[in-house]
Amino acid sequence: FMVNKMQSLRSLNKWSEAFEVCLECLKVLEFPLDLGSMTDEEIVDYTTTVLQPKLPTSSSEIHNLKNLPVITNRKVLLTQMVMMEMNLFSVFLGKSCLCPLSNMVNVISFMEHGQSIYCSLSMIIVASLEAAIDAKGLKRAREYCKLAFTVLNFYSIEANELFTIAFRWYCALIGSIIEPPEKINQSFDLSIINSKTQIMETIFTKSIIIRFKFQIWVYQGIPIKTITERMAILLAMYKPTDDYLKFYEIISRIALDILRVLNKEISFEDYLGLDEKLGIKAVQVGHSYSTHKVIACYILKKFELGAEIALKNLVPRQYDQITNIELPWGRFAF
Repeated sequence: FMVNKMQSLRSLNKWSEAFEVCLECLKVLEFPLDLGSMTDEEIVDYTTTVLQPKLPTSSSEIHNLKNLPVITNRKVLLTQMVMMEMNLFSVFLGKSCLCPLSNMVNVISFMEHGQSIYCSLSMIIVASLEAAIDAKGLKRAREYCKLAFTVLNFYSIEANELFTIAFRWYCALIGSIIEPPEKINQSFDLSIINSKTQIMETIFTKSIIIRFKFQIWVYQGIPIKTITERMAILLAMYKPTDDYLKFYEIISRIALDILRVLNKEISFEDYLGLDEKLGIKAVQVGHSYSTHKVIACYILKKFELGAEIALKNLVPRQYDQITNIELPWGRFAF
């Protein structure tokens, strides 16, 4: 009942109330941490010192997890469901520290209790974190992704919906590094067309689509004029209601103004000052803006400046909420 109540409040955009119910759920489920009383710094410290060392250190260890039995403990399954919901709370409440914690908790739960479809999305997100470390991390990331989709190979409506969500995140995260951009672009479009899940209707998800498509088109070397035309169609297609229109316009402007720089409509210096002009305050929007500055530097061959921005604004925030290929791009582009 409490999980349903949490999801209902979330669908009404009552995020703070939904989060309070989420915390109550965790208490009932006897989750060992009181996240409501912990500071962000304490959550990050727990994630890095307690959870991260428990993760597999080799790709073979991850590969062997496919041999685990399917979990049957209902209490553990409910805890994993709630942890999966944390990804949305981390965005809408600006608590970026919840994302790595909740997903690492799910991966460790998978290791300890057995296979569960509710851990598939967490594996994709943890894979994106692993890929941003080094070459060995990228190998572990590949195995996490394979395992995530192996686990979702069940014939149930719930598994199918979770597959769609996990695949979308795969396309937008580690998949963009592992596979050719053309294949990822086509697969991403197909997953969006076929998706009927509620998560695809949020402003957060719509902004993911815009950023992802823009970056993949740039990466493919598509002409500026073509990208501009495609972006216009995309923006009109996903335009939200008035309640979120301002947020959506800022997200759109961050991407579109790179094209204006390339068309010499505005200077690159003007683009670097866009945050003050638009009044960017939200953590996630600021993080996205930093990423687009890195992308702009990459396009304009200002590699030293791009590396400086990536190191200053992206790398130290490796536990920030990851909305697409931002962190891996920031790490590998230079």
